Amino acid sequence: MIERDYLMRLVQQLAAVMRRILRLQEQEKYDQAQQEVEEAYGELLGLERELLISLAPATAAPLLGEAGKIRIAARLLQADAELAGRRGDPEAAYSLRSRALELYLEALAVAEQVEEEDYATLRRWSAEVEQAALADRYQRLLAAFLAG
Repeated sequence: MIERDYLMRLVQQLAAVMRRILRLQEQEKYDQAQQEVEEAYGELLGLERELLISLAPATAAPLLGEAGKIRIAARLLQADAELAGRRGDPEAAYSLRSRALELYLEALAVAEQVEEEDYATLRRWSAEVEQAALADRYQRLLAAFLAG
C-alpha cells in the first residue's frame, strides 16, 4: 500500500511537471522547459539525466525498480525527445525516443499488469522510431505486446 501511494504521488508530480513543460513549450521557452525536464529526473527518479541516458535500458530498469517508476523515466525521456525536436536537434530527439521506447518495454516486461493505455503508448511511440533499428530484445518485446 505504501509503495502504491508513493507511485501515485510520483505520477501526480510527473503530471504537474508535464503541464509546466507543455506550457513553456507553447511559449517557446525551450531553455526553461529543458531545465524542468532535467530537474524532474533527479526529483522523480533520483537519477541524473546524463546517467539515465548513458545506461542501457536493461541496466537502468533494475536501478529504477518498480515498473511504475520505469514508466515515469520513459515518459521523461519522451518529453526530453520532444524538446530536442523543437530545439532543432532531430538526431538527439530520435535517440531519446528510441531510448524511451526501450525503457517503456522494460517496464512492461516487469509489470504485474499491462493497461490499454500502455498499448496505446507503445503504438504511438513505436511509430516514431525505426523498429528494425531496435535491439533484438526490444523488437521481440514490441512485437509480443503489439500482438496482444
